[in-house]
Amino acid sequence: MRIGLFVDAYLPEINGVVTATKTLVDAFISKGDEAFVITTNPFNNEILIQDNVIRLPGIPLKKLYGYRISAPFDRKAEKIVKQLHLDVIHVQTELSIGIFGRLMAKKYDIPLVYTYHTMYVDYTYYVTKGILDPLAKGVVKRFSKMLASISTEFTTTSEKTKNALRTYGVDQYINVIPNGIDINKFAKSKYTKEDIEKYRKEHNLEGKYLILTVGRIAKEKSLDVCIKQYANYLNKTNDKKTMFIIVGDGPQKEEYEKLAIDLKVMDRIIFVGKVSHDETSLFYNMCDL
Repeated sequence: MRIGLFVDAYLPEINGVVTATKTLVDAFISKGDEAFVITTNPFNNEILIQDNVIRLPGIPLKKLYGYRISAPFDRKAEKIVKQLHLDVIHVQTELSIGIFGRLMAKKYDIPLVYTYHTMYVDYTYYVTKGILDPLAKGVVKRFSKMLASISTEFTTTSEKTKNALRTYGVDQYINVIPNGIDINKFAKSKYTKEDIEKYRKEHNLEGKYLILTVGRIAKEKSLDVCIKQYANYLNKTNDKKTMFIIVGDGPQKEEYEKLAIDLKVMDRIIFVGKVSHDETSLFYNMCDL
């Protein structure tokens, strides 16, 4: 089959949807299918085609990690997509490139698979800043219901999201397909015992029990809950052998660093910051929990 995956961001940008899309691409190729990614161009304001990835120009969204939003329709891009002779269009996001994918599916009568990845009701804060937020959440729910109703196949990644969509009024069949993980990237064989001991020694972590979290440091991730409960644990036990490692970056990083200082646990928490996707496997191999 020839499959077109329409998504608003792709490598080298990193987020959960990007990772899920790349995993799908690799899986399709391994099965002998042809996979094309249609996405935004983070490099310049041109249409760029590289290795079955078609990048369309867009405007950067500074408040959303610099991701770009493209026009929902582009005649040059349409000609390119038409020439791909796609058998299936798989839309991974809702706006911008997602709308373009839906238009192409309808115009050329191509079956449309739509995966609902993101609980957008958790993200309305970035737009509303708390003002009329319940109204915004209502709009998101109605929009989500509408998109689900105009797809050939509708999937989501968890029972939790499926149940939430039911409360939105989505009544058609929802196929729950969890995102896959390429566990080879986290194999212990990638790092020697010496590699791990070297990192521990360089960062004064020898003999420590390391607690790890990896991800975007943002309000909707509720990392403050982890920091507060770790502080509670330390206050109750005075455990000097544990350290909390936080890998990632995001808009709440400074706020959570201040929280750790206020709770007097900053000496027990390491904010590593952003690392490359491949580097995360070192931390997973090195840490204990």
